[in-house]
Amino acid sequence: NKKEFNKEYRIQRENDGQIRWVHGLGEFSFDENGESSMMIGTIQDITDRKKSEEVIRKSEIAFGAFIETSKDWIWSTDFDGIINFSSPAVENILGYNPSEMEGKRSSEFIYNFDKKYVSEIREKFIEKKEGWTNLKLRYIHKKGGFRILESSGLPIIEDAKVIGFRGIDRDITDRMNREELIRKSLEEKEMFLYSYLVQVYETDSQMKKEIGYGGVSKWYFENRAELVYGIFDKLDSTEISQFVKWIDEYYSHGEYADRPFYEALEFAYRFQDASGETLWEKYENLKFGKIKPGRK
Repeated sequence: NKKEFNKEYRIQRENDGQIRWVHGLGEFSFDENGESSMMIGTIQDITDRKKSEEVIRKSEIAFGAFIETSKDWIWSTDFDGIINFSSPAVENILGYNPSEMEGKRSSEFIYNFDKKYVSEIREKFIEKKEGWTNLKLRYIHKKGGFRILESSGLPIIEDAKVIGFRGIDRDITDRMNREELIRKSLEEKEMFLYSYLVQVYETDSQMKKEIGYGGVSKWYFENRAELVYGIFDKLDSTEISQFVKWIDEYYSHGEYADRPFYEALEFAYRFQDASGETLWEKYENLKFGKIKPGRK
């Protein structure tokens, strides 16, 4: 009972046996009894289009899998800086669920002292219609403090106008802490380490004061502050320069070069407890196998 025919389907060519996709488009003619007597139309080979669609479909699946599994934060914003897409990795990096960020201005998550700078360079990128590479930005972590992200982004251009930005950010906080510690002189390293310890202590105290002990504050104490309190106790009998030396020793071994800073701090704390007069004796007497750099 249809008057029109509009369908995509596959055929097999007689001359070479190939399977081809075609688009059939036509109209039926009916006789006085209402029976179809003729169909006039066209058949177009759409095999190439179907192949392109399949390539795009597979690419979208692959890209979706990449977004879901990538450890880097993939994001996009509109012209006003409103986040309209945030990949799942942001939760591991900044502590926020993607839904907590989408619909909000990206500037809300920028560290306060960096907001003016970010606003200024953003205007320049819009004006020049260009992106950026390896730009270091500080973002506020949901559990307190900040993380240093290395950001790369590109403008989204439509009708010759910038309508937003998309990009990818990588957490380089631990790497920056390590590089900073390695670069500094012994005295500067001591000041850097002490400042880090004080920052963790003050953050822990402030969180307990504002929200009590439990949930986020409990996690922060068990994963950051408890170790710092232990080191403060050790400073009554151990010079802070010893902790700096053991941290340097930890990162001097290639297999530990990319480990987080707090793991090096844990090594220094445990190393201080190991018995022995020399470094080698301490190595031999360490009772924890998780952090024990090898020697050649």
